[in-house]
This record gives sequence, C-alpha cells and structure tokens, in this order.
Amino acid sequence: MNINEIYQKLNLVHGILREPVPMGTADGAEKKKEGLKMPFTPQHATTENNPAQDAGPVPVRMMEPFQQVHLLVLDFETYYDKKYSLEKLNYIDYIYSPDFKVQGLAIKYPDGKAEFRRDVVVAINELKKLYGENLEQVTTIAHNAVFDMSILKIKYGLVPARILDTMLMAHALHGPDVPANLKALAVKYNLPSKGCLDFMCGVREPTAAQIEMLRDYAVNDVDITAALADIMLPLFSSIPQELDIINHTIKLFLGKNLEIDITEVKEGIKKLDKYISGELNHSGYTAEGISGNKSFMELLSNALAVTGRQVLMKDGKKGLIPALSMDDTPMQELLNDDDDKVKELSRLRILIKTVPNLKSKLQYLENIHRHTGGSFPIALKYCKAITGRFAGSNGFNIQNMPSPANAEGIMKILAKRIRAALKAPADKVFIAADASQIEARVLAFISGQDDLHAAFAEGRDIYSEFAGAIFNTSVMKMPGNSPEAIKMKKLRGVGKTAILGLGYGMGKETFIDKMQSSPDTKSLFDDGTLTKAICCKTVSAYRQKYGKIKQFWKDAEDAFISAANGVSTTLGLLKFESTDNDVHIVLPSGRKIIYSDVKIDGPISKKVDTLDDEGNAVSMEISSCDISYATAKKFVYSGKAVENIIQAIARDILVNAILRLEQDSWPVYLHIHDEIICAVPEDRVKECQAAMLCAWRNIPTWVKGLVLDAETKTGRNMLELK
Repeated sequence: MNINEIYQKLNLVHGILREPVPMGTADGAEKKKEGLKMPFTPQHATTENNPAQDAGPVPVRMMEPFQQVHLLVLDFETYYDKKYSLEKLNYIDYIYSPDFKVQGLAIKYPDGKAEFRRDVVVAINELKKLYGENLEQVTTIAHNAVFDMSILKIKYGLVPARILDTMLMAHALHGPDVPANLKALAVKYNLPSKGCLDFMCGVREPTAAQIEMLRDYAVNDVDITAALADIMLPLFSSIPQELDIINHTIKLFLGKNLEIDITEVKEGIKKLDKYISGELNHSGYTAEGISGNKSFMELLSNALAVTGRQVLMKDGKKGLIPALSMDDTPMQELLNDDDDKVKELSRLRILIKTVPNLKSKLQYLENIHRHTGGSFPIALKYCKAITGRFAGSNGFNIQNMPSPANAEGIMKILAKRIRAALKAPADKVFIAADASQIEARVLAFISGQDDLHAAFAEGRDIYSEFAGAIFNTSVMKMPGNSPEAIKMKKLRGVGKTAILGLGYGMGKETFIDKMQSSPDTKSLFDDGTLTKAICCKTVSAYRQKYGKIKQFWKDAEDAFISAANGVSTTLGLLKFESTDNDVHIVLPSGRKIIYSDVKIDGPISKKVDTLDDEGNAVSMEISSCDISYATAKKFVYSGKAVENIIQAIARDILVNAILRLEQDSWPVYLHIHDEIICAVPEDRVKECQAAMLCAWRNIPTWVKGLVLDAETKTGRNMLELK
C-alpha cells in the first residue's frame, strides 16, 4: 500500500490529512503544469490579503475531508563538533551561533525520489515552485521537525503550511518511555539501519569524498523517515486529532509567540542578587563561607558540636563524604532542626546553592532576547509524560513557571519577574481560559460519583461545603482582606486541597504534609483550628462520602493487573488491554496510555505504617501487588493509575479545545496544563473570551454528559493573568 492509498483509506477530517491540488513530481515543472487546475486556498488559510497573517503564531488549519496527501520529507545536515552540538546547546543558541553552517538538505519527494542538495537556496526555491510558497500543497515531515523547521524559518524565511514529525508520532504511539530516535525506530520497524555521522564531527569544509558519504547518510535518513511515516500514519486512524496537535506543537515554536520585556528580566536578576545580599548581611555569614564545601563543613560541624552531633555522611565515589548537597535528605532534615543556628546555616546553604539555577532562568530569557530581538518561541515537548501531557523544552520549562501566589521569598521574586517579562505583542492582549476543577470533574464523571459531578454542574461551591463539614461551621467565599475573609480563605483551602488531592488516594501523612507546607493553611495549625487528627478524619471522610471514587481506585488496579496477565477488561469508558509485555489503557478519545515492559510481583503480604483517625501511628497488614514498568524503573499503584487516567482525559479535552479555537482562527499562543492563552487586539477581547469559554464547555462526544466550565482573565503580560 503506497502513501496515497493509505490516506484514501483514512479519509480523515483534519487539515493535516487533506488532498492538495494535483501536482507533478520533482522531475520538472512541466508535469506540475499539466496537473494544476487552480490554486487552493482553504477557508482559514493565511494569505497576503488575510488579516490572520498577523494574528499570532502560525496556526493549525483544519479543512474539509479530502482523500489524498503528499509527503515531502526534509532533513538538514549541519556542522557540529565536540563543543558545538545539540547535545550541549538548545535550538536557538545552536542555530544563531556564528559556528552554524548548513552542509546540505536531504529531500524525499512525494513521488519517492530522494536527493541531497548542497545548493540549499536553489533547492528551496524549487520546492516553492513545485508545492507553493508555503509548501501548502504537501505535508512537510521530518524527524525532530522543530529543529529542521526552525532552520527553514530562521535561515530561509519559510514556514511550511502543515508539518508532521515521526519522532513525535512515535511518542504518541509507543509512549514516552520507548526510545524514539531515528536509529531506535529503524530497528523497531525492521528498516535499514541508520548511518553514523562521526566522520563529519569538526569538519567545516568537507572533501569530495566526505560529501559523497554525507549524501548517502542524509538520503538514508529521509528514506527511513518516509518509511516510518508510511508505517505509522495508518495507526492514527482512530486519533487523527493527534496529528493536528503535533502540527500545532511545532508551529508554536515557529510562530511569533510571546515577547520578552528585557527590562523586567534585568530587574529580576538585580532583585535576586539584592535578596541574597540582604540575607547574608542579616546572618553575618559570607557567600564564600556558605557555598564552599570546606568552609561550610566547618561552620556546620561547629554548630552541631554544641549539641554533641556530627555532620552526617553519604557514599561517594571514593568512600564516605559529607551529605551537604541541597538534595541530600540530611540537609533537608536540618531545615527543621531544633537548633536555630543549625537551621539557619542549612537554609542559607540551600538558598545559595539554588540561586545559580534560579538566575539561569532569567539569563535564558536574556539570551533568547539577544538572538531573536525579543520574540520568545514557545517550546513544548509533545506527549512527554505518560499521560500525554506537554512539558517544557529547549532549556526552559514554561509548563512549570512558579506562581507568585504560591511562592515565598526568593521564589516569589523569580515568579513575578519571569511572568512580568513574558508579555503579549504591543497591539494585543492576553486572554487566559482556565478549566475549572477539570480533574475533579472528570474523576467524578468517570468513576460514576454522580452526586459530586452534579454538584459541580450546578455550580455549587464544593470546597466550602466540604470544609464546612470538616470544621462544623459555615464556610464560604468572601471577598476582601478582613480577618474573617482571610480565615474563610484558609478554611476553604483545606476543602479545596481535599477535593482536588484526595481523589488519587493521597494518604493521611501526605495530606498533613500538604496542609503544613501550604502558605494558605499552615497557620491554621498555630491556633489549633487544624490538627493532625482533623487532617486524618478529613481523609477518611472523603473516602466515605465519595465511595465510588474509592472503589474506582481498586477497580482500575484490578483491571490493570488483569490486562498485564493477558485478559482485556472494560471499566466504564476505559479499556485495559495488553500487547506483548505492555499494558495499554484505551481512553475515551481513542488515544492510549502505554505502560511498557510491565512486571507484577505478588500479591504479597506487607506490614505498613499509617495513622488512625486520631493521628496515632498504627501498623497494619495488607496484601498487594508491586506493579513496575519501563524496565522496573517506574511504579504504578491504584491511585497513581487513576491519576494518570484522569490527567490523560483532561489532556485530550484540552487538545479538543485548542483545535476548536484554531479551527475558528483564534490564535493560541500558549497552553499550560489546563489553561489556554490567546492574544488578540483589545477590541476583540470579549469575542475571544466567549469563544474560549465555548471551547471548554462544548465537550467532545466521547465524554458526553460531562459538564465543564472555565474562567477567563486578561492581561498585558503573564503576571497579570495570575
């Protein structure tokens, strides 16, 4: 079956897979002329006469169903050496470096012809003549397409209309724990072996012989990539939306995206330095004394000696060494030491060691600003987590930007400055639409906890209701900063953490830790409003009130184990099945959570330590299985499996909302977990808000009956959205 027959079989709705205008092959313009009937401009296409040209990042464009698509495979070969390579640099630093040099471009045309071109500018101009100025008459595909398409945009001013990536497709099909590099995929699918490029390391001006070797290497790569596409594309027949969101993810990096306010970046660096200086001046210690291993060892040893203690040790490469790293458990425990001097030394040590990492985030923005002139490309890893959720990429995890509301001290400074530095284009405003309690709603819906789902659907304040039952008092949302309003916020915070956190099997000890560490609730312990006993009773009350959710934990684990033993099981809208040693959970959307190389030990009897409802330590015997996956490096249990399922479904709903917005030409600039951010001119804010709420509320048919809602905020920068 050739590629066109595959697409005829799929006959998909989305814009990635559509029939272009008839075209010729790479062999000449004459064939193209014979087949060309008329230019094809889809309804939402970006053209010179279309205002959407300047609407923001290059969007996904979903079309009417067509029967064919033609793939154009591209692969740039570039100079690299031992110090200058993608292993050491992010894409922006690599491409903007003065060391950057394109050695050639490998092309595999829709007719099957493959070649390696050293005259890259000429080759790209030929591609435009064949397939349109934006290659709109083909789907452009590459392996690790963000890199190749970034070169195409930055160096040659071309952003293809539609892009696919065989690496990202592999992540969707096999999960994040299975290697998706071209070499590994060639082995997995029994394709010709990928070559080795070591002969080009440090070679800036290749000889004729090296060029021929590079030609063979590059053509082999595009042949493998095309073969992977032939194999993998039919596997997306039940999840065509994933091809659209792959295109979307790549286009986010290639679009105009956010702007960097360099003044805020520099101010942030100054504030971090000032904060540290203030802390050290107040303590009387020096930065050198705290950061140096020998000097700090002496300071800490003297402080511990007062109470007859010594610095704890850990295993090193050459024997025992002091456990002084910020991640070492002994150091973390010293943060709560009874001796104030020991506690202060430990706090300062961790603070000093943290600063370079925190400052590097602002310096990263400073560096990107220098390269791009202020544009901040949104780099996301598609299907990075087992749930399919996105993660940060290219050296900056925008998915984990700290929130000022949940941060203190130096972290609060960093959170404010990073968010203030990321702003909308000068003529636009950000609109953020954040799905309300999406995980708790999806959990209630999927588990059959209809009373909780109905309460959400009715718009009731579930957090206040649950908190009121915990504290046997009336709890409500209350505006303002009066003592009573502050008290209500704290009490409601307990209910919020319970509703959002206990649905995944969180234990009593963990719930206590969360209450004691949260800025909103830890003060409740000081006046006795909250105690360990109340925390323990809260956990038990949740499990009793929402018994179907508790039962769902067990049912999901049982179904997982059955699938691992070769017995497929259906659990509501979910299906658990196995392939070889993998366990697949088929989600309502048709997408799968894939646990590779699953191993199950047990059931075995275990003695576990826990707390009773009064907060007293107790031991109990339980019988359970140990479930591991990814060559025994990761573990899953009932609550974790449910968490993965719910987050995966929420992710698929997010994707549905993103594609719905882009189909209607609303420019999605960014999405963080369950929040979508668009940017539009100020006179279109209300219209965009309505569209974004509609996108969240109109849930896909595969979760018919689920009720969702969202809240919107506007701002000129990311800080104003919080």
